[in-house]
Amino acid sequence: MAELQKKKEDLEAAIRECQASVASNVIGWRRLVSVSYAQPPPTNHVVAYEQEVSESFVGSPGTVYSGCTAPPSGAPHLTLAVLVGMNAKAAHKLVETIAAHSSRMPVTLFLYGDFVETFPELVTEWAKTFTIGMREGQPFPLGHFTLQAQSWIRMGLVSTMQRLSEVDLQTAYYLPEKVTDAVKSEAKSRGLRIIQPTARFPPTDEKWLLSVANYYKYRDVERVPKALRVIANQLEDKGGIVSLDSDHPDSYMISVFLMDYLAEKSGYNLVSITEYLK
Repeated sequence: MAELQKKKEDLEAAIRECQASVASNVIGWRRLVSVSYAQPPPTNHVVAYEQEVSESFVGSPGTVYSGCTAPPSGAPHLTLAVLVGMNAKAAHKLVETIAAHSSRMPVTLFLYGDFVETFPELVTEWAKTFTIGMREGQPFPLGHFTLQAQSWIRMGLVSTMQRLSEVDLQTAYYLPEKVTDAVKSEAKSRGLRIIQPTARFPPTDEKWLLSVANYYKYRDVERVPKALRVIANQLEDKGGIVSLDSDHPDSYMISVFLMDYLAEKSGYNLVSITEYLK
């Protein structure tokens, strides 16, 4: 009995020590966030960067751009985007395939800050061909980034902007995992235009979600037309922003077929993100 009581006391002591350590770390992080982001000095690089973003890019800061407003005459506009994950091998394979396509269609790559920091030379090389956009500082489990306090959302955006500035790149185009009031507020204060895909692969809208029954039970050659169909259905012949997620291997599989369709048969006017936002 005495031995059991001793183990219980030791466990409780260890828990108290752990709680104290966590509390100390949280306080330290809060101080860091406060010093680095909440009250930056007048010469802070982020402040200068915000001013340049708000003045030199098309579009309106904090505005959500998604569906296409068709011109009075002519075909609806469409722009292609790639959501680059942290799997550099998969992303490189997809991006190189897109770059080699004969259409040379304009594409925007949306990158995490951690990806930019980890693969700066690759990002610099991509920037010679593609428009660069931004995601958060790092990937989060789906839906969790926007559950955080607004100060942490702010830090995620500032982190990516800083990583881009370190490789002499700037962007005003931000594609969040989800659009919320906090995201719009932080994006606006940093001069960022919010990009919300009209059609995604893989789709995230419940209406179009992929399942075993409607997609995964089929062979590769059978999944390609199904993937193209789900993209076309999301667009509803109205144009917009199409995104491919590089972390899904089928994005690479369907990429050439998708670009062939968009360039040769879709009837859309394929434009850059800059032209799309005008």
